[in-house]
Amino acid sequence: MIRSSEEISPWVRLWLAWSAGCALATGGLSAVGALNGWGWSLFLAVFLAASTAAGWIQWSLPQIRVRRYRRGLPAVFAGLVGLVAFGALVFPPTNIDTLWYRLPRVIQWLQAGRWHWLETERWRLNSIAFGLELHWLPLAAWGWPDRALALPNLLSFLLLPGLLFRVFRQAGVTGAVARTAMWVVASGWCFVGQAGSTASDAFAAVYFLAALDTALTFGRTQRAGTLAWSLVSAALLTNTKQTNLPLLLPWVLALWPARTALLSVLRGYPLRTVGLLGLGFLISTGPLLLANIVHTGGWTGTPAWANERWKPAHPWFAMVIQLPFLLVQNLQLPITPGTDAWNAVAERWVSGPIAPWFQGFDLPGRLYAQIGEQCAGLGCAPVLWVFATFWAGRGRGGIADSGATRTAGRSIGWCLAIGTWLAAGVVLSRIGFLELARYFAAYYPLLLLPALLRVGAANLPRRRWWRGASLAVLLAGVGFVATLRHRPLLCPPALLQAPPLGRIGGLHRLGDALGFQTGFGRQLGAFEQIVPPGEPIGWAHDSPGEAELAWPPSRRRIALLPPQVDRESLHRTGLHWVVTSAITEPDQPAALQRWAAERGGHVRALVPFVFRFGQPGVPYALIELP
Repeated sequence: MIRSSEEISPWVRLWLAWSAGCALATGGLSAVGALNGWGWSLFLAVFLAASTAAGWIQWSLPQIRVRRYRRGLPAVFAGLVGLVAFGALVFPPTNIDTLWYRLPRVIQWLQAGRWHWLETERWRLNSIAFGLELHWLPLAAWGWPDRALALPNLLSFLLLPGLLFRVFRQAGVTGAVARTAMWVVASGWCFVGQAGSTASDAFAAVYFLAALDTALTFGRTQRAGTLAWSLVSAALLTNTKQTNLPLLLPWVLALWPARTALLSVLRGYPLRTVGLLGLGFLISTGPLLLANIVHTGGWTGTPAWANERWKPAHPWFAMVIQLPFLLVQNLQLPITPGTDAWNAVAERWVSGPIAPWFQGFDLPGRLYAQIGEQCAGLGCAPVLWVFATFWAGRGRGGIADSGATRTAGRSIGWCLAIGTWLAAGVVLSRIGFLELARYFAAYYPLLLLPALLRVGAANLPRRRWWRGASLAVLLAGVGFVATLRHRPLLCPPALLQAPPLGRIGGLHRLGDALGFQTGFGRQLGAFEQIVPPGEPIGWAHDSPGEAELAWPPSRRRIALLPPQVDRESLHRTGLHWVVTSAITEPDQPAALQRWAAERGGHVRALVPFVFRFGQPGVPYALIELP
């Protein structure tokens, strides 16, 4: 087991402190209207000074042991990190959620100098948790390029293997198995796919693992500081995505064996306890849930029509039927042939007599022809590795640690695994999304824990086939990163757009055949040639795109308008330029001309904008008003 003297890693402590500081700074700077570059610079200076004076961050950070990364799995993982970083540097953000509501609301907050409830029909801009955006705010306020938005995910990803090892060991997994599993699980496709992107699903995994690690460590050390870090980690976990709320159950189970020490610490420091609980509430999703209740009447903030579309009407049925859906999505190949036939069968199956049972499901059973960060789960290679580990470890004795410590660790491990499976069941019963697998990114490390806890699994590190399979899983992760649909390292745009280099090896034909879309979300830059610099633009649409016109946020102001804004209301805004679209109209250009004429303007330019994966571009119109 991990020695009791080993506390939380300084790297993890630094990351948790910065994350909590960003949450507190957002509220504090918003209160004084200073959510801007100067405000964040002041926060950075205060953060560095306070952390040095308080001593709760060890600035004598440990040296990275380069020798470890010269062999086997660590070497391949280091190469994987390099590929992920290269992809993040070459390709701009292409995540649909980023363009749809995450980046637009960051721009609105910075332009207003404060966080505020946005008056818009796009409910996601207000009601969805924004833990990841808290890390974007200083980068955007300082005018960093949009590719820097992947930096929080990349830094978080670097902490994943170490936390996996600590949690696995404290949960009763043998050292040899944990040293292999830490690299294999960290190479899961949802982790490597999102590490170089702006997605928010895998971002919460580090907070969850840190919460478990500190909770289990507190059970051995009974130190108040460790308990404080555990509470901070759990609060940050909930502030990343609301679907992570059920993960508080395994966190409570991790603290349960130390409940006596927990109560003793809380009673011994009443003022500190109140302050710590207040801090946990402020950096958690609690303030957002209260805002949702105040402005929408419900803690989720989801409108009724969205609940009808994405909230299953039969929760128990949803939990049972979506388990095989989740498994199929996790076993899918990066490029899967025959998905059209599969989707046709799925559509016929769910539209028959059992159709009422699928009320609240979004295209149940469908698959993408090519998976990417927006729909990847743990991945077929890691999942098959887990199945092989579980099967090979059945009923065999091994070199497992012995004694009461080992037995207690295994008991805690099984409790954590069961709690995580129950938490996953809650999520499965409450959401009916098509892209199901990515929502469980933070859940996967504990969902596969039973396979690692098998007693016979302790023998596996001695077997050549298991070591080879582990290496193959990491190599499969390299292949997945190289063929991501919107960040294809096989066909980087620098090669595709620079003849004759783009013709070498037929890379252009490969990119066309695989359906790569490297220009996703970058088409509206043509409007910049028409609109004068600094001139504000009205955005009268409920789809993404405005982030491209207002990055960095200090460049120009974007005013959110309802899609059907009338002529009088539009005149009162004083805007001379408006961007809108007509996605649902059969004759889209004519509909846009009518929209402009009814409001006394005319269309200056039309640009086709690809706003969904694989769908043809729809025209966005730049309208000039008198």
